Amino acid sequence: MKNIDFLQTIKSLMVIFVMHITTSSGAIMIKPFKACRANNSLVGLIACHDYNILSLEQAKKIAQTNPVSFVHIARPEVDCAEEIKPYDPEAGAKGYENLQEFLHDNLLRHDKEPSLYVYGRIKNNRLQAGIIGLVDVNEYTSGNIKRHEEVITSKERKLTLYTELQRAQVDPVLLLHERNEELSNLIEKVINQAPHQAFYADRTAHVVWAIRDKKTIDRICALFKKINTLYIADGHHRTAAASSMKDHKKRNLHDDVTHDYYMAGIFPFDQVTISSYNRIFKDLNNRSKDEFLQELQLYFELEAVTTPHKAIPHEPNVFGIYCQGSWYKATLKKNIVRSNHNKTPMLDIAVLSSLILKPFLNIDIYNPDDRTEFVGGIWGLDALEKNCREHNWPLAIAFFPIRSETFSALVNEGELMPPKTTWFEPKIRPGLFTYTFDCCSNEKLPYKQDVNDTP
Repeated sequence: MKNIDFLQTIKSLMVIFVMHITTSSGAIMIKPFKACRANNSLVGLIACHDYNILSLEQAKKIAQTNPVSFVHIARPEVDCAEEIKPYDPEAGAKGYENLQEFLHDNLLRHDKEPSLYVYGRIKNNRLQAGIIGLVDVNEYTSGNIKRHEEVITSKERKLTLYTELQRAQVDPVLLLHERNEELSNLIEKVINQAPHQAFYADRTAHVVWAIRDKKTIDRICALFKKINTLYIADGHHRTAAASSMKDHKKRNLHDDVTHDYYMAGIFPFDQVTISSYNRIFKDLNNRSKDEFLQELQLYFELEAVTTPHKAIPHEPNVFGIYCQGSWYKATLKKNIVRSNHNKTPMLDIAVLSSLILKPFLNIDIYNPDDRTEFVGGIWGLDALEKNCREHNWPLAIAFFPIRSETFSALVNEGELMPPKTTWFEPKIRPGLFTYTFDCCSNEKLPYKQDVNDTP
């Protein structure tokens, strides 16, 4: 009897071991969905700028001048009372109301059949393309989808409630993966066909292909099962919110609505551009310009330059610094320690933080407050100077962009970067793809007619 119990125990342990090997090896699960997409004849007016970089004032201005802009859904506080802030419950409810109006008025359409999509952006004669689909959110909890920034619990909770109230994910998360040759070849075949949507805005062509062929969809899904890891580029809090929405007991949604998957744009590293995220500081912590420059010179070789262009960092450990009307190029001195305990080169922002920002300016890069403004590196150093002059802010710092290999190495080691360290492109314009929970349930849709006709 004891021998039987012993054998059963061994068998049970073997099953657990095999399950562990299977789950920990990684196999990314994706699937097609019926995307809610902009009406083809109005797509250029509906698809809006990345709402995360818009101030409330900018968003309201867009909403006032363009009644069909997706900003009414992505930033519904523009249509709310003055005291309503982003992610307030009232804004979420208004976002749902606006979404239903867009569907009712045929501004947005659900595709008739589940599809995968390819989104392509052509800018400066370069095409960047990736897959749009639903990704198994369990990959996040298992660690196969890796983050590079800390998630703020309070923001995650607010976004979860907000998404529940809107009953939709209005913006795909941007995920990255190492290149898979066959997958890249399949995408190339798709983009050689006529697109289903295309429009031009801000000197950029935005192109969408819908993949409906079941054989192609199945093959793409099978290829993703061979990919072990996805990296979150944009959308840490949206991913965390999607993960928390899996618990039906915490949601006031119908049981037939599945939240095991969430919407993402999935791009190989070679199809994205990583730019720096530059910073503006609104004060010098009660220090003078001369005191700040003297402190810098303890750790950096400081060179005064005449234009913003000459201050652009062209390698790691070099910074462009604008201080009260003057530009400088700051190069870290060779005797300064540049690596962390894992011998991985420290991020430039971490180097600057340990030497200057934290001890001298009392700036916490991991918990930024309203003393710090962020400006995407794509806007150039001229934008830093312009903002400082307009608001009488004393200091701006430009960084060298992190390289993709450094990014993935740090993430694989479990290192978390400060918020707003990287600026990834392409940015998928909100309004091109929306994942509505009503569409994936069996309940009657709350608008007049089925407008699933796809261009």
